[in-house]
Amino acid sequence: MRALRPRALILAVLLAGFVLAGVLVQHAHDARQQPALDSPEFWIAHGGGVGPLVYTNSEEAVRDSLARGFSYIELDLLETTDGHLVGGHSWKELKACIGAQEHTESPLSRAEIEALRGRWLYTPLFAEGICRFMQENPHLVLVTDKTQNFELLRRSIPFAGRMIVEASGLDNFRKAQAAGFAQVALTAYTMEDLRLAEQHRVPMVVLGAWLPELDPFSLPFIRKLHDSGCFIMVHGAAISDKPEFIHTHLGRLVDRLYTDTWSPAEVPPVP
Repeated sequence: MRALRPRALILAVLLAGFVLAGVLVQHAHDARQQPALDSPEFWIAHGGGVGPLVYTNSEEAVRDSLARGFSYIELDLLETTDGHLVGGHSWKELKACIGAQEHTESPLSRAEIEALRGRWLYTPLFAEGICRFMQENPHLVLVTDKTQNFELLRRSIPFAGRMIVEASGLDNFRKAQAAGFAQVALTAYTMEDLRLAEQHRVPMVVLGAWLPELDPFSLPFIRKLHDSGCFIMVHGAAISDKPEFIHTHLGRLVDRLYTDTWSPAEVPPVP
């Protein structure tokens, strides 16, 4: 057997090193990107709950989600005219939940909401009710959407260490950080949002599930962002709740998923 020449030996050692490094990187990559579908770490109850309670942002929705094994629950938070936070996907939808006669987007005061108590279809969640849930359930992580009044959010719900705050736009992202929130997720619904996330090394984004569906050219970019260490939570249940989407993108695009349908106790079937 002929001995390798020094130059060939060096090249062989370097090649073996590159292969080994690639295997180790891929192993670490796979370990980070393979969440279990039955893990509470993977799912976010959307709008407070799933099934018939989705988007109600109500006390009943949160109780049901906790019973289903969720650890991450998203609440849309609106600001009343007198400076209180209340769960609601929109004022129109909140008014439908509390039995208001007019389903419009004009905001209400807390007193006006309380005055409709006899008509409530679901129990609205104000900040103190959310705080009770946080106190009674130490594993609960609150994910917030809608409100961008981060100072009010911090004062009203003093659990910043157990909250993920969605921020629309880079300015709001920085305001949320300045308000003392460590986990801030930039909403990424366009390619421009993704480019901003890459440029400013944003550690967490909320990806619109429609983006990779509508723009196939975004897929390599999203994977690159994901591989760089950015934590990607996917929103858009009309697309992302489909078993085909979940099993196709699990570990490639998806670290955590907002759901209207599934839960740690009821995972999507393999298509």
